[in-house]
Amino acid sequence: MRSNGYIYPKRCEEADHLVHYIYNLCKNPLRNGDVNVKIVAQHYCGNVITKLVFNKRFFGGGMEDGGPGVEKEEHAAGIFTIVACVHGFNIVDYVPRLESFDVNGHKAKLRNAI
Repeated sequence: MRSNGYIYPKRCEEADHLVHYIYNLCKNPLRNGDVNVKIVAQHYCGNVITKLVFNKRFFGGGMEDGGPGVEKEEHAAGIFTIVACVHGFNIVDYVPRLESFDVNGHKAKLRNAI
């Protein structure tokens, strides 16, 4: 396992990017200073993990304002969809005979996310 000396600088670097990105979002006249905290927090967490595992910030290029590009947004949306399906309620866990019917639609959601 890697020591905290490896993780802390990467987290700080991503926090600096986060502050820069939020600042640019607030300055953008098209957004009226609105920032969706949920989306920004999800991207921060995803970027920290990506930085730690792959030692790079984005899959593909980022935006000029420091935000994620299209590839990164799709990747983050897929990851959070998978997490929601894995931790969500599924009737098939209690009634296995219903598995072939995909009652909750989890199989379709997972297939689309992947």
